[in-house]
Amino acid sequence: MRLVTTVQAGGVTDAWLRAHLTELVGGAIPELRVETAAVAATPLELGPDEIFMATHWTTAQQLKPILPLMRRSQFLYMLQEFEAGFYAWSSNHALALETYDMDFWPVSNEGLLAEYFFQHRVGRFADPAFRERLTVFEPAIEDRVFHPPEQLPGRCLGGRRAGGCSFMQDPAITAIFSAWALRPCAKPRPTQSSRGGSSLPLGGVVECPKCH
Repeated sequence: MRLVTTVQAGGVTDAWLRAHLTELVGGAIPELRVETAAVAATPLELGPDEIFMATHWTTAQQLKPILPLMRRSQFLYMLQEFEAGFYAWSSNHALALETYDMDFWPVSNEGLLAEYFFQHRVGRFADPAFRERLTVFEPAIEDRVFHPPEQLPGRCLGGRRAGGCSFMQDPAITAIFSAWALRPCAKPRPTQSSRGGSSLPLGGVVECPKCH
């Protein structure tokens, strides 16, 4: 299995990717190679039995001249957004939209996105029978690895009270809560919410760590 980049890899190596995946999911990680198709002087070697997965409309477009040379002219297409919607009407919009008419097997990052494609009859999704090709997965976060820190930064609003000082989360801190929630931590957080995930109050008054 190869991860082929269409831009300069920027330090992503086989060893780095393997270590990163091991830290994220653990268990046995298959052999992976990181290669680039972005250097004209050293073109990427391909065999006739290659099977491709495109992860962006630009990579799907790059497959168009290659697929007829393969024994299997279809490819896997990971759909993470309606990417034609990233652009106003333009060449990029048209090229992104065109990829949904190619001969592919869709892998949708969330059922809601897949239903959008079918409801709006985008490309091959206009055919209800195309649903038989569809694979859907729901995004998830491993909260033993990614969770909020024990205490979010904030600002103290005054002196001591009976239970400590008033300590209100900054609006900016609240706004970037999702970024904090994805911050990796070396130690699992033992506190779990009733739904099985990590819990953290948003807004309101919490204890000031400077007072305790």
